[in-house]
Amino acid sequence: MSISTITLLSQRLNKMRERKKTFSIKSEGDSMFPLLQTGDIVQYQYCTFKEIKENDIVLTHVNEIFMTHRVIYKNGSLCITRGDNNQTADKPVKKDQIFARATRFGRNKKWYGIQDIYLHQSILYLHEISNLEAKLCSAFIPHVFLKGVLVSLRYENTIPKRIYADCDLLVRRSDAQKIESIFTSLGYRYVGKTSSFGIKKNKFSYPEISFAKNIGQVSVVFDLHFEPVFLMTQLSGMNLLYDNSLLQSLGEKIIKNGKKIKVKGVSFFLPSRTDQILYLILHIFHHNFVDSMRYSLLNSVIRKSVSQAMWRELKRTIQKYHLEGYSYLTLLLLKKHYKTPIPSSFLGSISPTWIKKQTSLFLLNKINIFNQDNRLKAGIERFVLIFILSPEPLIKKLFIFFHPDTLRSLFFVLGRKMFKSLK
Repeated sequence: MSISTITLLSQRLNKMRERKKTFSIKSEGDSMFPLLQTGDIVQYQYCTFKEIKENDIVLTHVNEIFMTHRVIYKNGSLCITRGDNNQTADKPVKKDQIFARATRFGRNKKWYGIQDIYLHQSILYLHEISNLEAKLCSAFIPHVFLKGVLVSLRYENTIPKRIYADCDLLVRRSDAQKIESIFTSLGYRYVGKTSSFGIKKNKFSYPEISFAKNIGQVSVVFDLHFEPVFLMTQLSGMNLLYDNSLLQSLGEKIIKNGKKIKVKGVSFFLPSRTDQILYLILHIFHHNFVDSMRYSLLNSVIRKSVSQAMWRELKRTIQKYHLEGYSYLTLLLLKKHYKTPIPSSFLGSISPTWIKKQTSLFLLNKINIFNQDNRLKAGIERFVLIFILSPEPLIKKLFIFFHPDTLRSLFFVLGRKMFKSLK
């Protein structure tokens, strides 16, 4: 759009705002894909800053540019937005730069309510989760649902107000073949994986595998976890950085502590409140401490679970499994941005060793939790973070650099950088 066109559009919209009318604009670009696509007609309703909530999709007007993005964070004076398909958050948006909230969109001569899209996806997931739960219980297979619509309903009393990618399920590796048969009977297909650089391995040797099924235009995906996934899922040799026996023991603890919880009148196996908090903490670490939506959920879970007994149990678990380095910074960032009521005495009790603590304090003001991670860059950053924050002795950690997968990773990254520079 030219500056004159934008000015005319701004004048027209301001007149309509005075009359409190709804209006529509054709969508351009892929920043809100898959929810909004180029050519969609997006309908907006004027609203005040006070009416805006996290996860609303809003039209902003900043420096003569109109933009439709999702609100991922809000406080009393500003909000932060980001396109669903973008890795980087927008600059903070002030009160007077919020124009309107998107309510529905038109595509192929049909109109879709944005909230209806979220509801439709969650209803499909709940139906599939119910079928899966029934079969797992009939086969006496221990399991807990770690993440997804059930967790949002339990702790936020609402469905996720966004399009989400999958549902995480923690099971024992020894039950993997039985569970695969159950997924096959429900019409799911195994989503294949390859280890780093195309090396084929037994699918059940991975920390997690996935099963997917398309229902209409919705892809329903379950990530099957054989352990709490917070290290690198496709790089061998992680036992040099974190004791594999501790990892297996932690997974077994989460499964054994799982409880049948009623969600919307139906019972499902979910982690205990303390284990749910720990899993979400480690999940944030696994994603290099970014993406505010993960923090928002963790904030909700803690606020609904807070008690002295919970903090004592969480402290014991973090200390027993040597997770101080992987937990401390997440909680500092959570307290900084969401004012989550985390006792200072608790933070002091899980404070890691000096060098890990200093690393965490340095990163506290460097990490932008409102961004998402770039895949290649994220892999490198994750390896560095796992190495630095690892509870293992330095001499043992150094052996990771002689592991075949690590050497292949190094050559792969260098090769990609050289290819990009030549290109």
